[in-house]
Amino acid sequence: MKLSITEELLQGIYNFLEATHKGFDLFAPRTFKDAIYPDLFLLKREYIRRRSRNDFRQFLYYLKKKGYIKPRRVGRIQGVCLTPEGAAKILTMQWKSKQKEKRKDGKLLMVMFDIPEKQKPLREILREALRYLGYEQFQKSVWLCPYDVEKETEEVFQQYDLREYARLFLIERIPT
Repeated sequence: MKLSITEELLQGIYNFLEATHKGFDLFAPRTFKDAIYPDLFLLKREYIRRRSRNDFRQFLYYLKKKGYIKPRRVGRIQGVCLTPEGAAKILTMQWKSKQKEKRKDGKLLMVMFDIPEKQKPLREILREALRYLGYEQFQKSVWLCPYDVEKETEEVFQQYDLREYARLFLIERIPT
């Protein structure tokens, strides 16, 4: 089976790490049984290596199939390029894992945006990012958040170049 450029590069990284770990096998903790039967110990280690190599290939295939990475060749150099979908996925994973704290001053963050129909995917990415940051939809393009995520919201605006389409406000209360 021929590996793609992406798989070759990441496989090279994996092989380097694996070779580094092989050097530490001499000092790896062993059970009494492993000490008595060193061939069995080495056989078990090799099985684990092959299994993890296969898992790594499957993971690369998954990333490529989902569109998070794509192979790129610049001259003679092979590489992997993170797609916008991949970058968005990384950001959402970071936001999900981060604990959000409510603002101490009791104010709300408000995001208002008007993204043209030609850039609908960008609008959907923004809405998903706002959901992950803890914003609630007030109107179609007006979102409110009680959490202290001002910095993260600014990062979203900057990363996706939304300055001309979106604004961030700090409000004390919503008039009824």
